Amino acid sequence: MQIKSRNIGKLVRLATLIIAFLTVSLNVSAYPYNRYNASNVINKTAYIIDEAYSVADYYGYWTGSNLSRAVYYNDYAQKQYSRRNYRRAVYYSLRAREYALMVIDGCDEYWDYYYYNNYGWSRTYGYNPYYTGSNHGHHYGNYNNYYNNNYNNYHNNHANNSNYNANRPDNYNDGRGSNGRTDAFDPNKTNNNGTQTGHFTNGSSTKNLNTSNYFDKDEIGLLKELPAETSMENDFKKENKDVKFDDKSVRNNTVLINQNRTKAQSFKKSTPETSRKNIQIVAPKRISEINNSNRNKEIKTNKTNNTETKVTNPEKNRNTNTNLNLIDAKKTNINKENKINNRNQNLENNRINTEKNNINTRNNNTKRTIEPTTPIKREVKTTESNTRNRTIKTTEKVKETKTLDTKETKRNRTR
Repeated sequence: MQIKSRNIGKLVRLATLIIAFLTVSLNVSAYPYNRYNASNVINKTAYIIDEAYSVADYYGYWTGSNLSRAVYYNDYAQKQYSRRNYRRAVYYSLRAREYALMVIDGCDEYWDYYYYNNYGWSRTYGYNPYYTGSNHGHHYGNYNNYYNNNYNNYHNNHANNSNYNANRPDNYNDGRGSNGRTDAFDPNKTNNNGTQTGHFTNGSSTKNLNTSNYFDKDEIGLLKELPAETSMENDFKKENKDVKFDDKSVRNNTVLINQNRTKAQSFKKSTPETSRKNIQIVAPKRISEINNSNRNKEIKTNKTNNTETKVTNPEKNRNTNTNLNLIDAKKTNINKENKINNRNQNLENNRINTEKNNINTRNNNTKRTIEPTTPIKREVKTTESNTRNRTIKTTEKVKETKTLDTKETKRNRTR
């Protein structure tokens, strides 16, 4: 009995250990699918989709369906997140990220610019005459593969391409990545002399990107758990029957693009720049743009050098300064003479004006002014009855009015 009880006790303890182990295992495997991590995965994917959209929009790369799949899948992941289906949300977001990376990897015009500016050669423009060997500093791309697959064809048959520059600069980085570049900035050495290590879950290889840089360790493990691509598409179509995977149509879906951009900005704000460095691509440009920019810089540099050369020639500067001093002295003397002449002329003019004024004054004093006399005007007014008034008005000096009786006036006259 004691032996049986001991065996039973051992079995109980063993069962307890197994249950505890399974519980811990379940908790560990379920960790990536919580709310916090699901949100981070979606926002990180939105950031990479926004980069893919900027490349496609800049170069007009609206071919295929990869960008539309990326946008719609990550939007669907957000809806699953809102329903608390975190596992399903993470699956669709990771698949959307792969589609976005396919867009960046497949846009040849972007990589023509990137390799031309950062490694000194492209299949369309040949060697970069402004390449210094230190233009780069980015840890993505597979220049070995690009150079080895394109050089012989494009370099040896560039006669019909007027933009192609066949002159190789001394500091050019060849396909081995061994010229003018340090180990710290040589991503080619990890690519095994031109072969690509990046692969998507559908088995296709990338031309330029190493996909492992765009997924962290947990996400790389989760990629192995993703359902088959056709299965995920079928499940998506059940809830989104009207959606068509077409990059040209999603191009004008500003609502969906802006929603994705909002999530991308959220990831950018919450993630330090050092953490974003491995997934941040160089902004797209055209080779003609950087050539024009470099040409303008070269012109400015030449002007600056010419100016410095003139300044640093002491003998020439001494002679120039002496001549300038002589010219300034002559100008000063001329100005002094002009001032003296002007002052003398003003004095002479004042003297002449004074004499004229004196003559005019004497003439005015000798002249007599005769004022004309004004004749006396008389007005006679008669009144009613026998009495008449005679009013005599004079316009000069004094006005006097006399009123006389007519009879008395006559009597005085007879006397």
